[in-house]
Amino acid sequence: MHPVQGPKLDESHNHAAYYSEDEARLWYQLLKEEGRAITWQLLKEGLHVRFDPTECADFFGDLTKLRQNTTVRDYQGHFEKLLARAGRLTPAQQVGCFISGLKKSIRVEV
Repeated sequence: MHPVQGPKLDESHNHAAYYSEDEARLWYQLLKEEGRAITWQLLKEGLHVRFDPTECADFFGDLTKLRQNTTVRDYQGHFEKLLARAGRLTPAQQVGCFISGLKKSIRVEV
C-alpha cells in the first residue's frame, strides 16, 4: 500500500519526500510512524504549516517596523512586498506607514 492515501503520489513526489531536507524527511517519517492515514490534503497542509516561513510571519508588524536604510526606491520595493502580505490597510494608513519609515531628513520634506 502506498503511504499516502487519496490521489497517489507519483514517483517524483515520493522521491522528493525521501530526498528533501533532513528536517522535512524526519517530519514525514514521523507522520508515517503515527499510523494515521496520510491524505494528499493532510500532506500539503502539514508541509505548508510546518515548513512555510510565511505561516508564522508577522507582515504587518514588519511593515510598521520597516525603516529606510538604503535608497527610497529600495525602501519602497521592500515596503510594497510587505504591504501586499500585511492585510488590508486604508490608503491613509499605507501613507502613514510609508512616511514613518523614511529617513528623518526625507520624512520632514514630505
